[in-house]
Amino acid sequence: MIDTIQPSMVRRVLAEGWQDRSCVVLLEGGAGSGKSLLLDAVAEHASREGAVVLRAAAREGDAGPFSVLRQLLLSPSLPAAVGQRLARLLRGAGHWQPTWRDTTGDGRPHLSEIHEFSQAVRELAEERPLLLAVDDLGHADEASLELLLQAIRRCRGVRLVLVATKSLGRDPTRAAFHTELLRQPHFRRLRVRPLNEAEVAAVVATYPIAASREFTRSCYAISGGNPLVLRALLDDHLLATGGGGSGPDDGVVVGEAYAEAILTCVHRAGPRVSEIAAGLAVLGESASPERVGRLLDILPATVPQALEVLAASGVLDGCRFRHPNARIAVLDRLDATRRAALHRRAAALLYAAGAPGSAIADHLVAVPGAAPAWAPRVFEEAADLALAEGRVASAIGWLERAQQASVGTRLHAHLQHRLAAVARRLGPSTVDQYLAGPLVALRAGELAAPHFAPLIRLLAGQGRMDEAREALERLHTLATGAGAAVEAKAHLAALYVSSARPVPRSVSPAGVEQMHQTVMPWSMVEGGVGASADAVAAAEDLLRLSELTDATFDAMVGALKLLAQSDQPSRALHWCEELLARADLRRAPGWRVVVACVGGGAALRMCRLAEAERLARHSLGLIHERDDVFTAGPISLLVQVATLAGRHEEATRLLNRPMPEALQNNLLGIHYRRARAVYYRATQRNHSALRDSLATGGLAQRWGLDHAIVLPWRAEAARTLLAMDDREPAERYARDQIERTDQSVPRGRRLVRRLGAALAPVADQPARLTELADELAEGEDRLELLAVLLDLAEAHGAVGDRQRAAEVAGRAVRLARESGALALAQRGLRLIWAGPGRPAAGTGTGTGAESLSDSERRVASLAAAGETNRAIAGRLYITMSTVEQHLTRVYRKLGIQGRHELPVDLWPDAGQHAPDHALHTLPHGPRG
Repeated sequence: MIDTIQPSMVRRVLAEGWQDRSCVVLLEGGAGSGKSLLLDAVAEHASREGAVVLRAAAREGDAGPFSVLRQLLLSPSLPAAVGQRLARLLRGAGHWQPTWRDTTGDGRPHLSEIHEFSQAVRELAEERPLLLAVDDLGHADEASLELLLQAIRRCRGVRLVLVATKSLGRDPTRAAFHTELLRQPHFRRLRVRPLNEAEVAAVVATYPIAASREFTRSCYAISGGNPLVLRALLDDHLLATGGGGSGPDDGVVVGEAYAEAILTCVHRAGPRVSEIAAGLAVLGESASPERVGRLLDILPATVPQALEVLAASGVLDGCRFRHPNARIAVLDRLDATRRAALHRRAAALLYAAGAPGSAIADHLVAVPGAAPAWAPRVFEEAADLALAEGRVASAIGWLERAQQASVGTRLHAHLQHRLAAVARRLGPSTVDQYLAGPLVALRAGELAAPHFAPLIRLLAGQGRMDEAREALERLHTLATGAGAAVEAKAHLAALYVSSARPVPRSVSPAGVEQMHQTVMPWSMVEGGVGASADAVAAAEDLLRLSELTDATFDAMVGALKLLAQSDQPSRALHWCEELLARADLRRAPGWRVVVACVGGGAALRMCRLAEAERLARHSLGLIHERDDVFTAGPISLLVQVATLAGRHEEATRLLNRPMPEALQNNLLGIHYRRARAVYYRATQRNHSALRDSLATGGLAQRWGLDHAIVLPWRAEAARTLLAMDDREPAERYARDQIERTDQSVPRGRRLVRRLGAALAPVADQPARLTELADELAEGEDRLELLAVLLDLAEAHGAVGDRQRAAEVAGRAVRLARESGALALAQRGLRLIWAGPGRPAAGTGTGTGAESLSDSERRVASLAAAGETNRAIAGRLYITMSTVEQHLTRVYRKLGIQGRHELPVDLWPDAGQHAPDHALHTLPHGPRG
């Protein structure tokens, strides 16, 4: 029978033993559970009751013959005569085999010595109650155990009690001795239980720690109620917190004392339990009794007992270590060779059992030397789990190991491409380092046909169009050759699938994959050759039905770019926010860099400058390297926003930022040059703008991306040349643009009509532009509408219809003010100021306007153009208080509520131009 020990139970057992009923009490518990302290308490109680107390403490390594008995004889309470008698007996005793083992001969040698010892003990117990207290019976020498056992047998009926402690699981070779103890008539085995939570709290209260309830619970959970472990834990905490504080987040600080206590508990449990603890530490979360048995090549049935021992010692909770540091301590104590062997065996065991790759990968990492053939798949599976949990850096680490382990196999190229694709999650600039290997294989002719398409997509996504074209040409060559030609043609077809193919409406996996292929070309050419209705529908279907993964990222970004270039850029903004949220869930800042830039471009087309700037700055903030080529994307957007907003000095600073040399031959260089051309045209540097437009065209032609709608560089060059009054080359570029543009697409048709109007006779221009403006007014391309309205106002002015010119310009100014496009608003104001002496009624120059002073008109006109009070004060060299006073008087005189109702035509005299201080000072332009 095993009972949980209570103090009253010990006293009762002692009382029974001293009432002429000799007995044996065995105190069992995990190492460090307080058995020795309890034994001390029993001895002190017996001593107070007048008993003779003989004490001994067995220790590992001190198992010489009669070592325990010699300690008993040194007890102070032993009568001198008895001590001398037994000492003479021990000096004459030899070494023998214990009677509980199989022996040769009669099996009971030295019977006289046994009889003499037993008789002395009996006589002593007859005179006074006798307590024999032996600590840690598992380490006692066999000679002492034999004499104690024989004395107990021969001393029945006297006041003799043997109380001994024993660690659970210690030394199974003594099982026969314990069996003999069990056969004694008055044997009691008592289990020393761990401390409960209240008792742990009482121990914590003895330390100078400001402990919360949560802190106490943590101590209980980590120590398992083992007093030795608990005190080591508290010592660590005190040492780390300087004697009295609490750890981070009110947690327990675990240190070296805790690790040593754990190792002590494991060691005291014996070699068998120590080996099982090592097996548990190696297997970690994959541990089970069966797996530990197979790992250590022992019977699984023997494992549960060891688990019970380790649980009683506060080391385990089930099959798991109570704290990670406990597992680490056990692992670190292992010999390196043994540890590697166990990890190797564990990896094979788990692989054969079909365990997840994440459970196997750590074991493979711990084994030096060549990995098994199945290791790459295991590492890749571990990467999959890491990605699912948002641990991108960890996933890249596993894929790098998979790549290293797959050298020389067909899997190697696949892993190289996948590694580059996953690296995009962290940032576009992290990808290039993983593309070097595939490019070497490509140029060495070692890249198999299935690996061309992913490489081409990766290179295009990085903007490395020269290398993407090189790979594409090699795939062409492979497709027209022998051998793998059929396979190469299939992969080539997947890259060149036409956007005009029927759009699948199925939501099956096959249907979604077909949609991926349908939209794939758009990502390579920034939106494609024209966003047809079918292509737009396919893009939205793809974005709605697809999960955002490494495999779908290119297609989904391509779909987003298509929407951004379509007649519904607001749909791109909607999906931009959706994809940003999805990327955030997947811990993929690199994806957010790209998506935010595409969304910013859509916002720019809608002339939602604040939103475009927000997305561009978000993208730029996620790129850590200042000289990263990918900063060109968001900087291009910011340059255009600043230029449209009239913040030319800011645009200058952005363009003066050093950019890497690699940008010259990157797709992002096209965006950068186009943005810079916008700035140059706005600052009257038309020759520089033309140079950038022509350079853009050269790159587009070189890379096979010369799509007239997406990259209308010829139209941009033509408009720049017209501004320079160089009509002949302008007409040549314009005709070339018109011939190349697909007018079946609405955006292409509008592009041709605007360009045609610019080349048309002056008298025909107003009608053409009016029709185009009416069409644009029904759509979302507000930036293009503003440009056309300003062109229309100029066209009316050119034919002498200044009244109509002022009206159209006023409409443009109002739209520009709403959008924050201050530069366009000021261009419209110039057209108004160049108009007739008095605009038509209702435009703000009625009776109230006539009463405005010149100062009030200047302030009001700048406010109408969208300037802030602070900006107006700076331009007119007056205080902000004066600006506010002027505006208050203007509102009262005009009978309006605020600046949003201000008319745009408040300058005093007909034909008078705005004074210089009403306009932004234009910078000289960026360096170089």
